[in-house]
Amino acid sequence: APKLNPEFCKINWNLKSQEIDCCIRGLSPFPGAHTMLHNGMTAAGLKIYLAKPVHDYTNTEAKPGSVQLIQQERMLVKTADGWLEVESLQLAGKKRMDATSFLRGFRAEENLFCD
Repeated sequence: APKLNPEFCKINWNLKSQEIDCCIRGLSPFPGAHTMLHNGMTAAGLKIYLAKPVHDYTNTEAKPGSVQLIQQERMLVKTADGWLEVESLQLAGKKRMDATSFLRGFRAEENLFCD
């Protein structure tokens, strides 16, 4: 197998949910799949350790990489064919935590997306 480089670990939200899920599981816990989380005018690195495809959310208007927060308990990211629920993550400079704990202390702006 080829060596893993940082570009290989970056999540491409234009792929299908199942492909992104497999990529995240394959790279977890080290080196970890990562993306940039844009919150209004700020951006921070985000590693995702565990996620799963979601079939019960049907907002089709969003673009791949758009983030939906549901009742400050669930974090969904739009993919090419649906949504992926982030379950375990680590914001740059912070400790690893489950998404619910992360969302309790996270202040979201209107334009929340990943790239």
